[in-house]
Amino acid sequence: MIKSLPMSEFMPAWSALCPEEMRPPKEEHLSGLVVRTITPIGVEYLKYFPQSSLPTDPRERFNRLFAEQPRWTLEEITPFIR
Repeated sequence: MIKSLPMSEFMPAWSALCPEEMRPPKEEHLSGLVVRTITPIGVEYLKYFPQSSLPTDPRERFNRLFAEQPRWTLEEITPFIR
């Protein structure tokens, strides 16, 4: 099982791994690779959830998406349904 990481820990670690000319890394590069969740106290977490690992069958894909996260905004789900 893949664990979630707090965004506040992930971003500095990711930045440290990027070549200097690519810093700071852009959050939009995570589109279709992670699911973001926010706790009731406002802490944002990232979980590796690559779009490429989802089934190609639309019904199965949506079942998997909504099993992972019951509610999505259009902006959040779009990278996973292309």
